[in-house]
Amino acid sequence: MSDSFIFWRQPLRVAGPSAPGAALARLRERLEGRRFSVGPRLAGSIAGPEAAPAVRLWRKGPLAAAGDVIEFRGALRAEGGGSAFEGSAAYSVGTKVQFVGLLAMGALLLLAGAARELEGLTRDAGMLGLGVIVAGVAALWIFASHRARGDQIRFIEQQLESCVAEG
Repeated sequence: MSDSFIFWRQPLRVAGPSAPGAALARLRERLEGRRFSVGPRLAGSIAGPEAAPAVRLWRKGPLAAAGDVIEFRGALRAEGGGSAFEGSAAYSVGTKVQFVGLLAMGALLLLAGAARELEGLTRDAGMLGLGVIVAGVAALWIFASHRARGDQIRFIEQQLESCVAEG
């Protein structure tokens, strides 16, 4: 696992005794059966052949789209007498864009404010202050998301475990 704050990737593998067809059916049921629930739920897509479908999954909740989203990308494979989901977890592309974009916006405001101060164009430190605030909020958000990413990964892992469990 790379321990970068934004561009990290963590391998994720969940195996169980359930046949691949049954595990896939349970996963489809989880994705389709809870679309209108209010609490946290699993969302995503399944693509490819039934023998080894590619899956893209994430945790969905009332405020999940407004924040950081961790996404599992992998495949379901037959393994011995059961099946296994193999892939990796990482921030979604949208989350990475939000983080980098907000940091860049803060840095640009900070540089523009500093340049105006150095040129003596204004005595107003508004742009410089705004840049500090935006960059600071972005850094705090990224740090807090980095610290809390384990919760989303555990949620996805638990959902996948229930799909491959015997039953």
